[in-house]
Amino acid sequence: VSPCRKSRKSAAGSASSAAGNNRSGVPRQLPCSGSSWQSDTVCISRTKLSDSERFGASKFRIGATMPHRYFTAEVGNGRAALNGTDAHHLADVMRAKIGENVYIGAFAYIGENTVIGDNTQIYPHTFVGDGVKIGNSCLLYSNVNVYHDCRIGNECILHSGAVIGADGFGFAPTPNGYDKIPQIGIVILEDKVDIGANTCVDRATMGATIIHSGAKIDNLVQIAHNDEIGSHTVMAAQVGIAGSAKIGEWCMFGGQVGIAGHITIGDRVNLGAQSGIPSSIKADSVLIGTPPMEPKAYFKAAVVTKNLPDMQKEIRNLRKEVEELKQLLNK
Repeated sequence: VSPCRKSRKSAAGSASSAAGNNRSGVPRQLPCSGSSWQSDTVCISRTKLSDSERFGASKFRIGATMPHRYFTAEVGNGRAALNGTDAHHLADVMRAKIGENVYIGAFAYIGENTVIGDNTQIYPHTFVGDGVKIGNSCLLYSNVNVYHDCRIGNECILHSGAVIGADGFGFAPTPNGYDKIPQIGIVILEDKVDIGANTCVDRATMGATIIHSGAKIDNLVQIAHNDEIGSHTVMAAQVGIAGSAKIGEWCMFGGQVGIAGHITIGDRVNLGAQSGIPSSIKADSVLIGTPPMEPKAYFKAAVVTKNLPDMQKEIRNLRKEVEELKQLLNK
């Protein structure tokens, strides 16, 4: 399949004259040289489509890109092959399955053997690696990165800068430094999971890092390798969870909560902001602080902490008076 031979200038002129007042939001479709269609400056190959098949809004949309780039696509019976590459360095067409009513923005990358469900939207400059499976009605904003073989369920939202499936932080100390431990697992996001901007969910060393259905994760959260987050748990910004922690269902974590690795947090646990959790917590607990304690005790302790300088001064004065009394008694 060759790149589109239409120039950007001629494509733009034809687009304005052919499409007119197109308010549907669907990129304008123009004939391209050979057996292909052009969407603004993107060529869509039609070399393997049957006469009865049409490329349009009922299938999927591909955003415009620069003239020296091109996409090829094969649509039919729920299958598609999609590729974007430099015209001077042609590569094999990557095989992918693209559902219906899917939007793929300009400069988005869709890897080989990827599956994208119906009604999913992938915004510009997003990377979806090889073997990734994305469900129906998902929304991936710009600059999201989903590493190879990860799984994303239905109706998930990934905000800009989210990284799903980067290597877990695993290194073995040696006399010469640190040897990297291969991270060969994956990440699984179940249905209706929200991932905030610049949040990272690391892939497992083996097995899977799992975020169960309905969980909502705020911006700038770190979820380490082999963690498991229960259904409908919510986490505010800058929460950090070390590796192999198990978090229960319906938990609520305030901002900057830190969770140690290899511990278990029970269901319906509420943790106040900036709490540090070094050990496991039973279900239905409401805690705050480092080490965590019940809120009433925590705020009493906070009052005491505030008064510590005055208390220290009083204790010094009392010690001085006691010493003076001892001296008087010893005379």
